[in-house]
Amino acid sequence: MLRIQRLLLLLALTLMLSACPNAKSDQKLLDKTLESFSSQLRWGEDFNQTLGFLDPAERDKLQPKPLEIERWNQYRVIGVHSQPALIDGQGLGRQRMSVELVSRHTQITRTIQFDTLWRFDSETDRWYLISPFPLLRND
Repeated sequence: MLRIQRLLLLLALTLMLSACPNAKSDQKLLDKTLESFSSQLRWGEDFNQTLGFLDPAERDKLQPKPLEIERWNQYRVIGVHSQPALIDGQGLGRQRMSVELVSRHTQITRTIQFDTLWRFDSETDRWYLISPFPLLRND
């Protein structure tokens, strides 16, 4: 009986330890995705290209309306700053971002802050954005 308990304990520990590298690789993949997302925000010429990060299953619900896309295209991103990303207990990636914008027309700058939420799709081995883009209001 003691031998069976030890085997079960050893099996449980082995399973727990085998999950650790997966979590580390998920975090690395999330970090790489967020770096690409930040780079696309910062250096992309067309906001539509950024929409490729949206979760395909949620795209219809999350995609900004044409007017909102046009507002984004009226700004040039001059800086993207973000806090380190975390994977929460539900397996979702979270990151707080701060984006500095300058109006292409007035040269007035502004900064917006928003939280991003990401879902990992094991079939495509990719992280997808599942939170909406922030709305840019005419201030």
